[in-house]
Amino acid sequence: MSLERSNPVVRRLQSAKGHLQSVVAMVEAGEPCGKVLHQLNAVQAALHAAARLMIDEQLQESRKVIQYSDCSQERGQALQRLILLYQILTRVSYPLNSEQKHR
Repeated sequence: MSLERSNPVVRRLQSAKGHLQSVVAMVEAGEPCGKVLHQLNAVQAALHAAARLMIDEQLQESRKVIQYSDCSQERGQALQRLILLYQILTRVSYPLNSEQKHR
C-alpha cells in the first residue's frame, strides 16, 4: 500500500473527490434535486473530516514543538502556525463535530 493511500487525510479527500464526481454525473443526467443534495452532503462531510484530521495533526505537532523544543525560535514558529490556524478557522466555518451542527 502506498504512503499516500494510507494517509487518512488523503483517503478523506479521495472520498470527497469521488462523491463530487458523482454529483457532477447526477446533475448532467438530470437526477432529482434531493438525490444530488444528499450526495453534496457526502462531499461536505468528507471535506470536513479531512479538515478535522489536518487540524488535529497540526495541533499535535505544534504542541510537541512548544512543549519539548529547546529552541525558542522553533517554539515561536509553532505558536505562529497555531495563530494562523486559529485565524483561518475563525474565518471558515468547519463543524468540528456533529453536536455543533445542531446548536
